[in-house]
Amino acid sequence: GVASTMGFVRQEVEIANRTGDYIVLFIHDIGNKFGYTYNKDHMRYFQRVVAGSRILAMFSGHWHSWGGQINGHRIMYDMRFEEDASSRIPLLNYWGEPMQVVRGYAPDQGKFLVTQWNLAKCYWRFGTVDVKNSGSGQANWFEPHDRRQQWNFTIPNCTVDEDYVPPTDDSFMGSISSAMLVAPPVTAAIVWMCALGLC
Repeated sequence: GVASTMGFVRQEVEIANRTGDYIVLFIHDIGNKFGYTYNKDHMRYFQRVVAGSRILAMFSGHWHSWGGQINGHRIMYDMRFEEDASSRIPLLNYWGEPMQVVRGYAPDQGKFLVTQWNLAKCYWRFGTVDVKNSGSGQANWFEPHDRRQQWNFTIPNCTVDEDYVPPTDDSFMGSISSAMLVAPPVTAAIVWMCALGLC
C-alpha cells in the first residue's frame, strides 16, 4: 500500500541525503488519482517525504496521449500547506530547484521517451521519439524544437570530468541497422524498442 511505498521512498531519500547520491523517481500517476484533487492526503504525505530531497526528476505516465513536459504539469506544485496547490508554488529539491516531472506516452500513441544521463559532463536530457506518425515508418524526434518534448538539464553539485571520452564502439548495443541511426542518444532505446516489436 501507500504507507509501505512511502516508507521505502523515505528511506531512499534519507540514504541519498547522507551519501550525496541522486534520485530519479518513476511513478505511474502524478496529477490525477495521485494528485492535486484526488487522494490529496497521499500527495501531501508524499510531498513531505520528498521536499528538499536529492530528486533530479520524476517520470510519470497515466495519461496516454500526454508526454514530455506538459504545460501545467512540468513541475510538481507544493500543496503541503494548502488545499489544492492553487498558488502554483513549486515543490523544491535539495538544490532549491523545482522538481521536474516528465511524462511518458502510452504505447498506443506510437511515442516514447528517451533519457540520457551523463554524470561525466553533468547533464541529463530527455527527448520524445515518434515511431507512429513520422510518415516514413522510421523513428524520428517528435517536435525536436519544442522544449516540452526535448530538453537538457544540468545535474547540480556535479564536477565535469574534463578527461571524459565518450565510447566510440557501439558493439555493446547489439546490431544496429543504418535505418535505426536516428541520433546517438536514442540508438540503444530504438534498437530495444524494435527488438520488442514496438517500432
